[in-house]
Amino acid sequence: DAFNPVTGKSRLLRDYKKNLLLINGLNNMALQPNWLLASQVGANGDTPVALDTGMKSYVAGTTNQIDNTFTAESSPPYFGSRQITWRYAEGAAVANLQEIGAGWSPLEGSTCVSRALIENPQTGDPVTVAPQPDELLDATYLMRYYPPSGDATGTVFFDGVEYNYIVRAANVTGATEWGSNIGQEVGSVSGSGNWVAYGDDGDIGAIEG
Repeated sequence: DAFNPVTGKSRLLRDYKKNLLLINGLNNMALQPNWLLASQVGANGDTPVALDTGMKSYVAGTTNQIDNTFTAESSPPYFGSRQITWRYAEGAAVANLQEIGAGWSPLEGSTCVSRALIENPQTGDPVTVAPQPDELLDATYLMRYYPPSGDATGTVFFDGVEYNYIVRAANVTGATEWGSNIGQEVGSVSGSGNWVAYGDDGDIGAIEG
C-alpha cells in the first residue's frame, strides 16, 4: 500500500500472491538467527527464479515493522502463520518499482528469502508502481508453516536393543508452537523439554494434542 500521512488515504499497489522461496533463502533459514527481518523493493522486471538472491535492481529496504502478528488454524488444514508489515520512510522508495522481497537485511546483496514481481491486484499482470515523494510505502508479507499430517516411522537402538518409533506433529493448533517461531533460525533442538515419549502401552496422541 502507498499511504499518504497528510490525507490519511492509502492505495493498494499489490495484493497477496504466492512468492517464490529462493534457494539462497532456504539455505539461510539454518544460518540466520532471524531471517524474516526486512523488506526490499527494486526496479527490475525479470521473472523470479530460484537462483535469485535478492533484488535485481535494488532501490530501498527497511526493517521498520508496524505490524507483526502470528496465529494458527484451529481446524484442518492446519498451519501456523506470521504476517509482518514494514513501512518505508516517506520518499524512501520513490522509483518505478517492479520487484519486492523479504529477508534478513534491508541492505542490497544476497539477503532475501523470497523475490516477487509487483502485479496488478485484479489481473495478476506485472506492473510498475511509483510511490510519490509524500507517500509512505507499506509492504505486507505472510508466511505459513504447514505441519506434516502423516507420521514418520523407523527404528532406533538403545543399549543394543532395537526399538520401533513413530514421530508425529503435536500442538498443531497452537500459535506459540506453529506461528511465533516463523522467521527464526531452523536448527537442531537439544534437551528433553520439547519432547514427550510414550511407551508401548501408551497412546501417541492426536496431532492436535
